[in-house]
Amino acid sequence: MPVRVGAKAGRRWNGWAGRWTASAALWLFPLICFAGLPKEEGVGGYLQIRLTLNEKRSDLLSLRRSKIWFRRTTKKGGCFVQFLYKEWNRSRTDGKVYLQEARVWFKTPHGTVTIGQFKPPFSRERFTWDGALDIVDRAKATNCLIPCGKLGESFVRDYGVQWSAKALRGRLRYAVALQVGNGANNKFRGNGPLLTARVVWRGKPGICGGKKYLLQVEAAFSTRRDKDIDFLSLIHISEPTRPRLSSY
Repeated sequence: MPVRVGAKAGRRWNGWAGRWTASAALWLFPLICFAGLPKEEGVGGYLQIRLTLNEKRSDLLSLRRSKIWFRRTTKKGGCFVQFLYKEWNRSRTDGKVYLQEARVWFKTPHGTVTIGQFKPPFSRERFTWDGALDIVDRAKATNCLIPCGKLGESFVRDYGVQWSAKALRGRLRYAVALQVGNGANNKFRGNGPLLTARVVWRGKPGICGGKKYLLQVEAAFSTRRDKDIDFLSLIHISEPTRPRLSSY
């Protein structure tokens, strides 16, 4: 559950100073002794400051996000926990500490079982850490189509279980997840369950015209029944099609 950090004050500067103090006390020590990236062992973290120059509104200097995490892996599995805090983004999710991700995984001879709060296996560009992407691309269509992408405090995570495995000597990778469907850090309102799947096939590297090339093909699937959220409103679907899909 999110926890409010800092206290409001009568003056704007006092409010900012109070939240800066609370934020610094919460994040500074783990960040100083961080171990590395989310895929590395131990404790890690980072801060991201953003300056927005707006022609129609006042300029904005904000703490875009700050994260700390802990990761531990063994030959048979592992665990990963990550917290998020952000402030002054003119967002309703500002000023709170969120448990963004908490998952454990168990390795078997045929694949891996993941349980907890994690990202649905749907999109590569939206669910891959920015530093691991060759080109950071945030397409409008992807932002609207991803599961839990518009569910605010979920930060695109949900609760559930996932099975992932490899085949064809590692060239074929797939994952299937069954999750609640209402998004993490949200009260359950009857939406879901959410079923997602992703398949990735990577061909053998080759050379053509003196240049190296690599062919990779990906496909993803997502379905969820809604109760009080019109998920179709997040994407642009023609009116004749909406009645046939209004419950999914």
